[in-house]
Amino acid sequence: MNKPDLGFKWPNLDASIARSLLIEPDNFHSKSLNDFMDAIAKRIMAIFPEANLEKPQLIDTGWDNLVIAFDRKYVFKIPRSKRNVTHLMREINLLEKIEMGRWNVPRYIFLHRNGGLVVAGYEYIEGIPISGFSTLSSGLKSELRRALDHIHSVPIESLIGVKGRGLNSISWLSLYGKFFKSLARKHASTLGTELYDKLISHYSILKTKFPDRFKPVLIHGDFYRNNILVDPQGAEINGILDWGDAIIGGDPALDMAAICMDYGDATFSFFTEPYLEEDPYFADRTKFYMNVEPLIVLDHARSLNDRDRTEKYLAILENNLTQSL
Repeated sequence: MNKPDLGFKWPNLDASIARSLLIEPDNFHSKSLNDFMDAIAKRIMAIFPEANLEKPQLIDTGWDNLVIAFDRKYVFKIPRSKRNVTHLMREINLLEKIEMGRWNVPRYIFLHRNGGLVVAGYEYIEGIPISGFSTLSSGLKSELRRALDHIHSVPIESLIGVKGRGLNSISWLSLYGKFFKSLARKHASTLGTELYDKLISHYSILKTKFPDRFKPVLIHGDFYRNNILVDPQGAEINGILDWGDAIIGGDPALDMAAICMDYGDATFSFFTEPYLEEDPYFADRTKFYMNVEPLIVLDHARSLNDRDRTEKYLAILENNLTQSL
């Protein structure tokens, strides 16, 4: 199997999922990466013989899923845990209900559930992640904004049957606050008292930054560089991936923060200014979500026992929190 340089760490798979893949958890570290992924690829091929799968290639070890492509024809996901199974099933359900026009999204045509194991597959979407571009052209920025406008305009009432969320700023803050505070508490010993208190104080300021008529919308929830595929020229979006963190009734500033994070002040202004007339706090909330994003990366790094990455994002988080709303 071809292996890209992913900075691989051994995946944290629930024991029941590992055994369903015919891999004993105790044998993880005795296998090479190639042997490990070949075993998973063979299991997928056995589950879906009708797909005539060939030439497996590891795409990503992922935060939530193991992802393997076969002959640039199909992509299969295996959630790492029961929580990730819930996210994948919500993604499948959601994408059956929304129409994205010319922007491709995963349309799942294979699904296997057996005990704790879930394997789901969709047709391969061509494209280069925008993480391959150090800057965004004006055309691509406009394309990204059009795609986000489309997502945020999906009628909430059309998504009946998909697990819903809030309908106003209070319910959104309740949802986000539970997530944010639980993550801060989880890593309180790593953060230390001073940084933990700064985080909680930062969140208390966020609560004052919503307009009276705040309108929650469908948000992608993970609109980061690796989840957006573009053509080789970087002019048009070919695909938008990984909808497992989508929220029905979320703050659109969260999606803007994800795309602004790596591209500087000009990009930040481009994406936030159109909202300010109706939502004067939009840029403030976008900046908040950008500032606290390292906490999420730190959580992932700690789950992989990656000390260097943990220390890196701890330092970034501390630096970010010196910027007040």
